[in-house]
Amino acid sequence: KSASTPSSRRCYRDDIASISTQVAIKALAPPKLIASTARDRVEARGPDEDATEANLAKLLWLRARQAGAKTAVAFCRDIRRSRLLVDVLRGAGVRAVHLDGSTSEKDRKRTLAELREGIVEVVANASLLAEGFDEPSLSAVILVRPTQSTALFVQQVGRALRPYPEKTCGFVIDAIGAAE
Repeated sequence: KSASTPSSRRCYRDDIASISTQVAIKALAPPKLIASTARDRVEARGPDEDATEANLAKLLWLRARQAGAKTAVAFCRDIRRSRLLVDVLRGAGVRAVHLDGSTSEKDRKRTLAELREGIVEVVANASLLAEGFDEPSLSAVILVRPTQSTALFVQQVGRALRPYPEKTCGFVIDAIGAAE
């Protein structure tokens, strides 16, 4: 989301209107929001804020998976939290992998190919895949990183909205209230 100035609110409305227009002409899949409830936030409570955030993202991913999501990219605040999310997801039986700038190009390509093939369900990262990553088969994004940038928010959400055969929607899993 953007800061609350008349100009930024207008840009935010324009970006959302652009997504709506793209969905209407079938250039993008419609977004399906999976957001937390008060009960979810209680259930996900962990020993600290980071654990609670990871638990909540896991709970929402499992819900989206039940609704038909197959693969996701998780956008995390930093590398440490990305790795924590992967650990929490793996603890729930989810095939999850962390990528960051220190991941070799060979391992990165292999992991993204495994994501495309459905061998890996979730790839967690900290800003690595926000720009320049395009995998139309991706069915979801998991937002675990707050942003004041409308452009970044739209880029992250857009990763799941690329059209793909038989894709009926792109799941937007909002673990932090970014879509509010």
